[in-house]
Amino acid sequence: LVTKGFLRPGANFHACRGEADLGEGKINSLKIGASRVEKAEQNIECGIEYEGSFKFKPGDIINAYQTQEIIKTIKAK
Repeated sequence: LVTKGFLRPGANFHACRGEADLGEGKINSLKIGASRVEKAEQNIECGIEYEGSFKFKPGDIINAYQTQEIIKTIKAK
């Protein structure tokens, strides 16, 4: 269940079980029912296919995020 914001394929995430840190992963794809989707919004239940070396259990939490590289150019006078 997405409790805040939204999930998208390609997002990285940090997973935890209570106070225990499970590690990092990446969302490869999302499904709502039998359909693959590009976005799952707040209050929607979805399934995720992910990269990571752990297995989820009921009650585990993932905090997903995306990083963006910004390149700035400085002009010389």
